[in-house]
Amino acid sequence: MIAQLSNVSIEMLQQLSAVSLQLEEDDYAKPLDLLSGNSIGKHIRHVYELYDELLIGLNSSTVNYDARKRNLQIERDPIFASNFAATLAEKLVNLKDDGIIQLKGSYGQTADVTVKTSIGRELAYNIEHSIHHMAIIQICLKHHFSYVKLDENFGVAFSTQIHLKNVHANLSS
Repeated sequence: MIAQLSNVSIEMLQQLSAVSLQLEEDDYAKPLDLLSGNSIGKHIRHVYELYDELLIGLNSSTVNYDARKRNLQIERDPIFASNFAATLAEKLVNLKDDGIIQLKGSYGQTADVTVKTSIGRELAYNIEHSIHHMAIIQICLKHHFSYVKLDENFGVAFSTQIHLKNVHANLSS
């Protein structure tokens, strides 16, 4: 299971990296009204840093996504971002075993909350989180930067891909 989730995570990172490398540096970092003044680079940074926090947290068995670095070079430099994604992928490929870990975070106005979770559950969360941001990025690319070529399933949930495949299969028969 961990290998499967790691492989899907790596695929997400590779898709985002491919997008970043197609964008002109100015376009990658350009604040867009469609993103409330944020950029595609900021969305990519956000995805990468959550994976990074998960991998860092495995050393202490506590993951805290709120503690991410917010490395501005990732959101401004598409080549640096692509290299960062490759480093994450190298680490993800080495994940072999699931295990119980702690998730720490700020939820609401109260003090930090800590809950038990697992490596597998957090990988699954990061996959869903990536798809969510990829869907937003897809909208922006189609609206502002149509020169970028996307995989037809970029930003489409796996359950939606399966559903659409079944619908098309039923229409064909």
